[in-house]
Amino acid sequence: MGHPESGPHANVVAYVGVRRGRIVGWVYLLVGDAQSRFPGPWLFGLHVVGRCRGTGIGERLVRRAVESGRAQGFDCVWLLVNASNVAATMLYQHLGFVAADDALWVARMDEDFRRYGVRRLVMRAPLS
Repeated sequence: MGHPESGPHANVVAYVGVRRGRIVGWVYLLVGDAQSRFPGPWLFGLHVVGRCRGTGIGERLVRRAVESGRAQGFDCVWLLVNASNVAATMLYQHLGFVAADDALWVARMDEDFRRYGVRRLVMRAPLS
């Protein structure tokens, strides 16, 4: 199916939050194969509409996507977050995500920063 961040070598499932019959949030669980830029399970694109932020919708969406990764037998779920997005980073930490500090991801994010001028963090949550 593919995803803009990972290319054609990934399957993507969208989890959608609905309140009073309206879509108020979503997150994608992307599972990339070995040829993908992001192999394994990754969360992408978490968004909650402004008036619904802080109501727990984002947390429920992330928990649901992470649980799906666990049910599929993965040992962790990964994500990218803009380093300047303090609220999202705190949410992910609250849900058990920690910064991935291995040299490969640090080098990739440094290269992305040099190319695009945006600092992103790679985080992972163990599922065991």
